[in-house]
Amino acid sequence: MLTPRQSSLLVVALSALFFYFNSAVVSWGVGHTTLTTGDFTVGRFVLGFILVSVILTLRKEFEAPQDYRYLTSRAVFNFLSIIGFFEASARSGPIVGNTLNLLYPVFLLLFALRKFTPKELKTTFLATTIGLVGVVLVLKPCDEDWGLVPSLYGLSSGFFAALSVQSLKAAREKNSAATILLWLFGIGSVLSLILFGNQLHSLNGTEIVALVTASALGTIAQYYLTLGALHISASESGLMSLARIPFALVLGPLIGIEGVPTISMIAGAFIVLGTNAWVISNGGKGKTVIKV
Repeated sequence: MLTPRQSSLLVVALSALFFYFNSAVVSWGVGHTTLTTGDFTVGRFVLGFILVSVILTLRKEFEAPQDYRYLTSRAVFNFLSIIGFFEASARSGPIVGNTLNLLYPVFLLLFALRKFTPKELKTTFLATTIGLVGVVLVLKPCDEDWGLVPSLYGLSSGFFAALSVQSLKAAREKNSAATILLWLFGIGSVLSLILFGNQLHSLNGTEIVALVTASALGTIAQYYLTLGALHISASESGLMSLARIPFALVLGPLIGIEGVPTISMIAGAFIVLGTNAWVISNGGKGKTVIKV
């Protein structure tokens, strides 16, 4: 029988699976159609807002939002993180974008340094470091052509992702997952239309399918991430999100967007999975693995 804590950890790991599929569709769409990252950004937020609104209307589950500060900061920081990730990936490739975006557990650690006891700091630092070693072994960022501008975009993505996850944790304590998502997609829709609305263009059938599919996958991923935030800390949520790496390693070759993994990549995936398994197993014993 899973505890609420274990269930939350696994749900966040599941969100990583849908985030990977979302990025795979975006990568394919940008490479094989006239769709741009701006199109996918607008589609992700606008279609997500419509989908969540329809579901809430049918279920009659609208609730008054609580604490607008965290709801708004969650939405704005999430939007900025997505822009940074897309720009880094477009300018230097998905490996650079993913590597720097997945640094956000490090930023979460830095934000919370003063709140940790020495023992908690050691535990968190060790888990974060081991997990990132696995990420590096899989993505091999040293083989990529970095650059100052793409790197800054990527770092901003990780930085704003950390702030977004912190805001999510605070917002989830007083709001339902549906309320947070409605706020997230609503503000994101406004911001994306302001930035990319003039770039929108007519789409063919294939492009519509790609856009709707990516938007649906992104919406599901955000739902699971939001749902899982209630019983775990922001730092634990960040560590579980690293599950995107082994998912990419296994599923990438199967769907034809990645090559056959090397031994070092497989080792890195096991390191990430091992870190996640440790967090889940300790949470199941009732321990507070990482509080912040």
